[in-house]
Amino acid sequence: MRLNLIDRLGDLNPQLFREIKGRLKPFTIAVATITSLMGQFFICLYQIREFPGEEYPLSQRYCNLAESGRRRVEELSAALNKLEVQKNFYNSKQHFDAEKLANVKQQIADTTALLDNLNQAYWSKFCPLDQINYAAWWRDHWEYIFQTLNVIFIFVLLVAGSYLIINNLIQEERKGTLNFIRLSPQSERGIFIGKIFGVPILVYLFAALAVPLHVISGRSAGIAWTHIISYYLVLAASCWFWFSASVVYGLFTRFLDGFQRWLGSGVVLIFLLMSTSMAWSGPYINHATAWIRILSPIDMTGYLFPNLYNRYQWENFQSLQFFHLPVGASLVGLLVVHVVNYGFWSYWCWLALERRFRNPNAAMFSKGQSYVLVASTQAILWGFTLQAHNNVYVKSDTYIYDVAQQISENLPYMFIVNTALMFGLCIILTPVRQTVIDWARFRHYEQGNRHGWQHNLLGDLTWGEKSPAIVAIAINLAMICLPVAVWFIIMPGFNTEYSSSVRYFINDVGRFKGLLGIVLQFTIAMILASIGQKLLLMKSPKRYFWAVGIVSALICFPPLIYSLLNINPAVEGLPWLTTALPWIGLAGVNNFMVIMAILAEVLVFALLNYTLVEQINQLGASETQQLLKAG
Repeated sequence: MRLNLIDRLGDLNPQLFREIKGRLKPFTIAVATITSLMGQFFICLYQIREFPGEEYPLSQRYCNLAESGRRRVEELSAALNKLEVQKNFYNSKQHFDAEKLANVKQQIADTTALLDNLNQAYWSKFCPLDQINYAAWWRDHWEYIFQTLNVIFIFVLLVAGSYLIINNLIQEERKGTLNFIRLSPQSERGIFIGKIFGVPILVYLFAALAVPLHVISGRSAGIAWTHIISYYLVLAASCWFWFSASVVYGLFTRFLDGFQRWLGSGVVLIFLLMSTSMAWSGPYINHATAWIRILSPIDMTGYLFPNLYNRYQWENFQSLQFFHLPVGASLVGLLVVHVVNYGFWSYWCWLALERRFRNPNAAMFSKGQSYVLVASTQAILWGFTLQAHNNVYVKSDTYIYDVAQQISENLPYMFIVNTALMFGLCIILTPVRQTVIDWARFRHYEQGNRHGWQHNLLGDLTWGEKSPAIVAIAINLAMICLPVAVWFIIMPGFNTEYSSSVRYFINDVGRFKGLLGIVLQFTIAMILASIGQKLLLMKSPKRYFWAVGIVSALICFPPLIYSLLNINPAVEGLPWLTTALPWIGLAGVNNFMVIMAILAEVLVFALLNYTLVEQINQLGASETQQLLKAG
């Protein structure tokens, strides 16, 4: 039976069979089993050490007499405060009464003595065993065990699993077995499913051995089956995404050498720690980057089990919306949002794997796929931006919802995400140097039919796999800028009475100037993309480092320098129009200056692309043509 099962597993997924066979050795199984069982034992032992006995204090929460004693102390304290007020009243010049004052003082002395005796008894005596609520103690401590295992599962599975997958890919690359796998008849999907399920098999075993205790402790604590199953569903979806991302990272960061395993798992660990910190502090998630927060299972765990962090986590998720749809109003809605979010980003990870695994020179995404990625990302950003919640203070502790204020507050989040997205797409979509050379040489041979060459060139630059990515980047940028431009056009139709940021764009900047600012932002981004494209065509093997470094410097250094020079954008806005953040300087310039800045930057963009075309044509020229030109 066992041999038949193993044979069937090998037939279904040879890579999974290979990974499991190489890891499930008697010694490793014993280590994982002992580690898991010992961990569970110490967790239970840590909880049982607090088991109430004969010396359990009367004031502790599980003593049935604690509440009545606490109420009696509070009643005496309140009575003592009233007597102090009466003493001050009868001791005043207007209402002085010696007899009543003496009587009140005596009552104060009696009450104080009674309160001291009660406090002494309350804090020093032990609770009778028959008055200890053992049922409540066990229920709460079962919940402590359950919550501890919740956190352990998340950190162990995601951090250790990511490390093992990245490390395995490094070792396969060094040994050369990864190239052998590339030549195998297995599909890319089957290979990496085998990696994801097989490489961390010992981590899965460690967690699986703790599942019985986890379920028993959860049910003993009175936690519903729906919440326990929802936790496992979210955890499984989270593992699938993070492990898929780890495979992509491990394959495409070989230049980091052995450091990549620590960097990759360290990023996962830091992300989880940040998510845990946010869950404790309970910040709102009604913003455009809420989808990043829910890439961590920590927040959903806090929602399912509110006692893990604080009650605010449950309330925050209750208000979560997507295009004003109340997705956080029910458990099913939240599960759908989490699973769809994990599935969406996992899909793009697998798309990159299937494109690049067999052909390392291929782009991670085609140009057509990049358009879908950018469009869907904008839908996600705007969907989580448009959440109706009370975000503007009016007066008398009254808050109202103002969509204008909500969108304006989320524009910086969108800018950061879209900058990172376009930065990555510029690198991803740009073909390798040799591919561009081959493309230019092929196009060069068709120059005889000039009309046909020009007719097909735009389509090739828009959709072609081997052509430069400038046109594709421009299309993606246009899709990012278009919703913002539409917002600027319709913005005055919304309530702007309480929206300070909207009043800034309408009164200080102006709607027309704001639209010019979008055009300015577009041209600056295209200039940076053109510079990056030229740098990626260098002969240097470190051209990616040069491209990332120089473009990053052009983005970061000019605003930093102007800030250090105390150039106020509200007064001297012109220098800021040349930075990657031209919006900052719009209020300090007039429309004519913005138009001139756009024309100047369009000219720079045209010159850059002219030299880029010359560079590509020169690269594409054959050796014979170069010799003829030299002769």
